[in-house]
Amino acid sequence: MENKETFEDNMKELFEQFCAAYGVTDADVNDKAIVNLFFNWLYNEKRDNDKFYLDQMDYLGVDYKSNKTIEVGKNACDSLVVPYQTIILPKSKEGFEECGKRVVIGNIQFHGNLPFIIQKGVHVDHSIPCDVYDTFMTHNPYSYDDIADWNRLPEAYHNMVVGIYGDAEDADKGIKRDMMYDLMDNIGPGIDKQLYEISTNDKYATIVTANRRTK
Repeated sequence: MENKETFEDNMKELFEQFCAAYGVTDADVNDKAIVNLFFNWLYNEKRDNDKFYLDQMDYLGVDYKSNKTIEVGKNACDSLVVPYQTIILPKSKEGFEECGKRVVIGNIQFHGNLPFIIQKGVHVDHSIPCDVYDTFMTHNPYSYDDIADWNRLPEAYHNMVVGIYGDAEDADKGIKRDMMYDLMDNIGPGIDKQLYEISTNDKYATIVTANRRTK
């Protein structure tokens, strides 16, 4: 297993989300039994869940392979777009070395309704406009703060796709669904938006899509 520092830098939020889904309180990266369960889930069950979610994206017609679609806030272990020619906004570049310039390190911030990619510099921050991208996407946000401003994207002439998914028996399913309902409610009137839900015997997904306002 990778060392503790690397684990906490790259997987801490995903590990905590895994523990929440399984009803594990006070998650501890020093608990070898829990960490081993996490890696078993990461390389097996999560891959099945990812495929299920991408099938729903295909059904909804989301072009996540487009170079005008940008995935926000996921690392190499939690990205759905690594194999494709898609722009990614990870929190760390580790694991994305082969993607080259398709990886932009930064955070989304809004000036009014306009999104920018903000890159922290030594002396000054660098701001990159987002007008070259059509669609912003993310999935299984680690907290509502990660998507709290995303309702502004359609107003800024961007499509938006935010989804949650996992096992049907996940302990945190209700909390994650509430995030999607809140996001849906906060998208302004006059925007073409949709809340799509699907449940099977063993998996579920809830996806909010919103089309950009016509200029």
